[in-house]
Amino acid sequence: MLELDLLLLPFFDEEYRNLSTQRQAAYVKLLEQDDPDLHFWFSQKGDPEDPELNDLVKLILDRVQPG
Repeated sequence: MLELDLLLLPFFDEEYRNLSTQRQAAYVKLLEQDDPDLHFWFSQKGDPEDPELNDLVKLILDRVQPG
């Protein structure tokens, strides 16, 4: 989905190398998730059950929606 690419690719380009090894692994795990789940989470209709994925989704959303 293009919408997901607009969130995930800039985050990767600008932030990935600054993440801890644990968060980098969580990012890779996030990319392995199904698009409908990612869309659900990033549209803030629900949260991932996995705490690491949940934290990462929030981090990515906070980056594009500060406040």
